[in-house]
Amino acid sequence: MNKFTDSKLVKLLRLLDADEFKELGKWLASPWCNSNKKLYVFYQVIKPYTPEYISPKLKKDIIFKKLYPGKPFESGPFNNLMREFVKSLEKFLIHRRLNKMPFQRQLLLKDEYLERKQTELFYSYSGRQLSGLNSKEIKTGEDYLYLHLLSEQLYFHPDKEFQYSTETESLRQANSNLDLYYAITKYRYLHEIKSRKPILENSESDLTDGAISTFLFPSVEHPIIDLYQIRLNRSEDWGLEDFQYFFSELSKKLEILPKREQQIFLFSGINDTVELNSQGESRALPRMLDLYKLGLKNKLLLIDGHLSKATYNNIVLVASILRDIPLLENFINEYTNFLPVSIQHQASTWAESQQLYSKGAYQECLDHLFNYNFKDPIYIIQAKVTLLKAFYDQFLQDQSYYKPLKSYCDAFKKYIYRNELYSKEKRGTYKSFIKYTLKIATAVFKKKNGKQKLEAVMEKIEKDKNLFGRRWLKQKIEEQI
Repeated sequence: MNKFTDSKLVKLLRLLDADEFKELGKWLASPWCNSNKKLYVFYQVIKPYTPEYISPKLKKDIIFKKLYPGKPFESGPFNNLMREFVKSLEKFLIHRRLNKMPFQRQLLLKDEYLERKQTELFYSYSGRQLSGLNSKEIKTGEDYLYLHLLSEQLYFHPDKEFQYSTETESLRQANSNLDLYYAITKYRYLHEIKSRKPILENSESDLTDGAISTFLFPSVEHPIIDLYQIRLNRSEDWGLEDFQYFFSELSKKLEILPKREQQIFLFSGINDTVELNSQGESRALPRMLDLYKLGLKNKLLLIDGHLSKATYNNIVLVASILRDIPLLENFINEYTNFLPVSIQHQASTWAESQQLYSKGAYQECLDHLFNYNFKDPIYIIQAKVTLLKAFYDQFLQDQSYYKPLKSYCDAFKKYIYRNELYSKEKRGTYKSFIKYTLKIATAVFKKKNGKQKLEAVMEKIEKDKNLFGRRWLKQKIEEQI
C-alpha cells in the first residue's frame, strides 16, 4: 500500500467524473474552501492523469519534487498533505451532496436560526417545511418523521409555551406523525423478516404475523401499509391467485407511491414470481417479465444509479426464454453501462450470446462464447450453460455435432467436479442438468426406443426436486415426443 495509486486519495479521485473533477479544482482554488495552497498545486500535478491515475510519473518522490522543488523527499510531510487532500475532497463531496438536498438544507438553516435565537425566521422556515411536507399526496415514513420533529420543536419552543396553554394542535401532530412513521417503518421490517424467512435460520414466525401488526396500528390507513398488509396476511401456502391480487393492487397504487416503496414492492413481486417459477408454475415467467418491464418503464430497477448483476442477468434470461428479442436487444444496449465497469464486457458478451441463442443462431452463439475468457464466477457458469444449450440445439440441426456435444458435456462435468467456487448443492444441480441433456441427445441420436427412453428421462426429471434448467429440459423432451 506504499504506492500512490493505491492510496485512499486516488480511490476517491477515481469516483469523480470529468465535470466533478473540474469543480474540485475550483473548490481547492477558493480561499474560503481551502486554506492550503499546496493542495491546488497537488491537484494541478495529478490533473493530466485523470481519470485512472496510472503513470510511472505518479510516484510519491516525483510528485514531492514538483510540490517542493529543491527539497529532498520526506514521506512524513507528503503523507500529511495527502491526508489533508483527502479531508478537503470529502468536504467537497459532502458539499455536492447537500446541494442536491434542498429540504435538508432548509432543516439545517432552520436549526441555525433557532440556535441564534432568530425566532421569526425559525417559525417562517418551519412553516414552509410543514406546508411542503403536508402538500405531498403520499408521504414516506421519513416525511412523517420530519413532520413529527417539526411539530415537536414548535410545541416545545420556549417562546410559545404551548404546554401551558389550551393549544394542542402541534402536540397532536407530533404524536400522530410519530405513529405513522413508526407504523410504516415497522411494516417494512416485518415484511423484510417474512420475505427472508426461508433464508434466515431460527426465524420467529410471530414477528411477521399480520394480525399483530393490525393490533399495533388498528386505525392507521395508508396505501403503503395497505400493500404491506396484503403481503403479511397471506397464508404460508400462497399461490398465483395471491400474487395476482397483490400485483393488481400494486398496479393501482404504483404511481402515487414514493420511489423507494415502488422499488420495494416491485422487487417483492419479482421475488414472488421467482418462487412460483421454482414451484413449477408455468405462468410465473410471463408475470416476472411484466414486472421487469414495469420496472424499466418507471425507472425503478436502478438503485442509486446502479443495476445489480442479479437483475441484469434475470432480465436477460427471462427475455431470452420467452423470446422477447426486441426487449433483449434494447436492454443490453441501454443498461449494460449501469453495471460495475469490471464486469460490463463479460455481462454483454454473455447477454449477446443469449440473444443469438434465442434467435436460433446456435453456431454464432458457439462462436461468440467459445474462446472468450470469463473471469466472474457467475458468468463462467452461465456461459457454460448457454454453450451446452447451443451445442444441443446445433446437434438437432446437424447430428455430426453429437461427438462435440458429448465432449463438451465431459469438459463441463470436470469443471464442476474440480471447482469449489460453487456450493455442493449447486454443483449437484448442474451435474444433473448435464446428465439429462446428454441422455436426451443420446436418445435422439441413437433413435432405437427413443420415445420410451425420453419418457423415462422425463419421469426422472419430474421426480428430481433440486434440478437446474428443468423447464428447458422438459421443453427439449416435449419437442421430440
